[in-house]
Amino acid sequence: MALLAEMNKHGVSRVVLQTDHSPDLTLHPGLLSVYRTVEKTWGAIAAVCPRILPLIYAFDPTEDSSWDYVGERLKTGNYAGVGEIEFIHSKFGIRKPVHSKTMDKIYEALAASEGIFHLQADTRGAPEVEAEIDALIRSYPRIKFIWFAGPRCFDIDGVTNLICTLFPNEYMERLSSGPEGAMSRMVLGTDHSPSGFHSASAGHLPYDSFGEGIAAARVRLMRLSPALRDAVAHGHFDTLVPPTGSVPGAH
Repeated sequence: MALLAEMNKHGVSRVVLQTDHSPDLTLHPGLLSVYRTVEKTWGAIAAVCPRILPLIYAFDPTEDSSWDYVGERLKTGNYAGVGEIEFIHSKFGIRKPVHSKTMDKIYEALAASEGIFHLQADTRGAPEVEAEIDALIRSYPRIKFIWFAGPRCFDIDGVTNLICTLFPNEYMERLSSGPEGAMSRMVLGTDHSPSGFHSASAGHLPYDSFGEGIAAARVRLMRLSPALRDAVAHGHFDTLVPPTGSVPGAH
């Protein structure tokens, strides 16, 4: 309810929702169970509220048995996809394989449902991972890929199933001051919870809640041309993930 209240206050029609990164998630059964309970709750909410697009994260991509959990959740139809899978998370030191038995089954399932796959990969210094991701995106044109922390994301040519996420911060400012082509697949994320709830990004970003992040995004969006502003605010995402319902006047 707190998230929906902030969405309504700030005119946000839809959100992609996922749990926080956890380097130790798969090492502690109790923690994994908590994450899965949260994801189950979000799925139940999404079943009656198409404005919430939850992703599945609580599994170990290296374990063959993980597919049982992911596949069962996807079959409910209440989840928009899978993520955010850290192929390379430079700050937390998390590195997960692009391919495994579980991951390859996930790609096949998301291709069939035209679902979202959200990934994080800072591939600077890892050209082999960059090449794997490039090939993955091209191999599954029906999957809707969202890539965070990947400068290479803006340079991949010839694909229409990829958008790149940025925070409304200084990096967005630097990118938007360059050629508009660099903004051609940008979307903005806040990486924050509603006000009053714990967020792993607290202290690392120049705002302290989802609502403050949206306000910061609007300030930066107003510095763009009107067409580009609308595209970055909602157009790129709406093209990749068409809305099933709408909130009048909300973006």
